[in-house]
Amino acid sequence: MIQKNKENQGNQENNLILMNDLTAQIVQVSGQTSAKQQGLILFAHGSRDTAWKLPFESILTKIQIKQPYLACGLAYLELMQPDFATQTTDLIAQGVRHIRVLPLFLAVGKHLRVDLPNFVQEAQLTYAGIGLTFEVLPAIGETAVLQQAIVDLALSK
Repeated sequence: MIQKNKENQGNQENNLILMNDLTAQIVQVSGQTSAKQQGLILFAHGSRDTAWKLPFESILTKIQIKQPYLACGLAYLELMQPDFATQTTDLIAQGVRHIRVLPLFLAVGKHLRVDLPNFVQEAQLTYAGIGLTFEVLPAIGETAVLQQAIVDLALSK
């Protein structure tokens, strides 16, 4: 009986830790913005080849599985839908007021230096009355994590 109570207590503690970790991931409060108002756009280039988007859709699905309460979606610069404005509108319709944008680009070029800031500015002007904010994250290729993953892949046997 004591053993069982210890096991139950251990399970409850593990569940609490897991719940706290999950809550910390889901409830990422930024200033006055509640967790429900948080959103994520995965921003990719786009292609005429419809199969090109499959890896990005896979990434989105994995994010949705890990954080089912996070409003998120893909947006494409060109050649595919939804575009940035459409995805932003969709997130706003879900109650999102703070959007993190993760550029799925290996490096910063004109699209991230000029085009993406223009899309963000246009959305902020369009939705000026609701307090919409954006946080543009670094291009994935410029992060140490992805760079190391590429090195590991290149050197794997």
